Amino acid sequence: MSGYGYNTGYRYGGSSSGYARSSGAGGGGGVPPIALVTSVSAEAILASTTTVTTAAVNTTGANLIILAASYYVLAGGGPSVSDSAGNVWTALTAYGTGDRTMKLYYSINPVTSASHTFTFTSTNATYPSLAMMAFSGAAGGYGLAENGAGAVATSIATGSVTPSINNCLLVTGLSFTDSTVNATINSAFTVAQSLPSANKASVAAAYKVQTTAGAENPTWTQGGAASAMATSIAVFKPTV
Repeated sequence: MSGYGYNTGYRYGGSSSGYARSSGAGGGGGVPPIALVTSVSAEAILASTTTVTTAAVNTTGANLIILAASYYVLAGGGPSVSDSAGNVWTALTAYGTGDRTMKLYYSINPVTSASHTFTFTSTNATYPSLAMMAFSGAAGGYGLAENGAGAVATSIATGSVTPSINNCLLVTGLSFTDSTVNATINSAFTVAQSLPSANKASVAAAYKVQTTAGAENPTWTQGGAASAMATSIAVFKPTV
């Protein structure tokens, strides 16, 4: 992963292209396995920042894009997300504590771009941050399974989800407080992005391609003392 870049009011994490690829997934008949195409993240430097935009990345070849939005809600509602290609985004449930909230968004069969950016906008939340993961081989649709949790802790389980078929993609986002140490996750999930923030607007995102369907309830861990954490997990089906 490359180093951080800086922009007025926010910071973006290094992009990752083909950061990890999974084998043994996807349907038969020559359907390609699910693979991570690229990922990127960005976070607010100032509490007054209401819009955060990632660095440009190449999403060409992706047929599923996940956005993990991390924020602190001041009053009513949460963020909205958008991208430079004008895609439509579907929001899943927001999970969290009084201090941190995590909300996943997705776009299936999106318009992609060689210079694709993603934006978090909110007038009623502070310290927004955003992590994006783009996948190929994952256009089978939302798997109708999600969960999440919030707690003041050093580790937090996402809550259990069970894919209905083999070779599904499981994605999870984390809103966390630690400012210096990258978040980690167990259960053979791969961290695509982890962006610790000096202003405690930290965000991380991870995924797993589950060859054989079964219950999953991975645990995220942050460094330092117990502090606010929020997480969400969802299931998406492979291209068939």
